[in-house]
Amino acid sequence: MRVKNSLGQFKLYETFFEDTHFTSAAGGPTGVYQSVTLPAGAPSIGSDPAYEFDNYDFFNAGTLYYRSGTKVYQVSASNGVDQFNTSTIKAIAIGGVSPSISGNPVVIGGTPYEAGRHWVLARGSNNALYWGESFNDEQLAPN
Repeated sequence: MRVKNSLGQFKLYETFFEDTHFTSAAGGPTGVYQSVTLPAGAPSIGSDPAYEFDNYDFFNAGTLYYRSGTKVYQVSASNGVDQFNTSTIKAIAIGGVSPSISGNPVVIGGTPYEAGRHWVLARGSNNALYWGESFNDEQLAPN
């Protein structure tokens, strides 16, 4: 989730769900909200985040997406779940182009029976919807 501190700065927090309660990535009996640390030099957060986890075959990666300015960025967790700070963050093209994005990204990973198992959808500043999908998982590696 995206939160704003008393200085007006945005930060991301995460929590996980286990059976009947929220918890940390490692599990446990109590609810936990953990701060998400992005790689050094990551663009500022300008939208709500989107997260997808794909455990198909060899991929096993959690990927975080968010908008900064008019671009959507993505970063995969180095541990496959929630450690984003040591990975590489990259701007992505949606729908094969780099449109001016104004909305929050929406993502789904591990889409079965599709060549590109990672999908992203976002609203552009022209009010159009832009949709894109990844290459085949066999052609990808978490960054």
